[in-house]
Amino acid sequence: MGFATAALLTGIAGTGLQAYGQYKAGQDAANAEEYNASIALKEAEISKQKGKLDADRQRKYAKKFQAEQVVAIAKSGIKFGGSAFEVFKDSAEELELDALIIEYNSAIDQSRSIDESDVRRANAKRLRSAGIFGAATTVLTQSSTFLAAQGKKD
Repeated sequence: MGFATAALLTGIAGTGLQAYGQYKAGQDAANAEEYNASIALKEAEISKQKGKLDADRQRKYAKKFQAEQVVAIAKSGIKFGGSAFEVFKDSAEELELDALIIEYNSAIDQSRSIDESDVRRANAKRLRSAGIFGAATTVLTQSSTFLAAQGKKD
């Protein structure tokens, strides 16, 4: 085997390894993004569940608090009406508003996590394509370099 043949084979092998490396790097980066996307979806589900639990906890607290208000009003001898009822009603509205805010914030967190998952999945597609195009570009560039060198020899 002559020097030219050895150089050609080495160039082809090097080009192949370089192209495979670009392809593999793109695939690995895309797989990492897919994994991160799945984590973001899990975080969305956790946000949803946490919001539900926190809102339920708030509502249980509200019931307990309202029961304590009724007891305090009854012990005071005030009839449950008029201003005492207005205080009770206002407390109930505020406590429910707190539960609704908890649910709303949870929905925002969930939406944010789903959006992050979508972005990561799109990025994974882009990385896969970049790896393939990078590998193809390497092969084409090296091929044209080789052909140009062959043309100069002739």
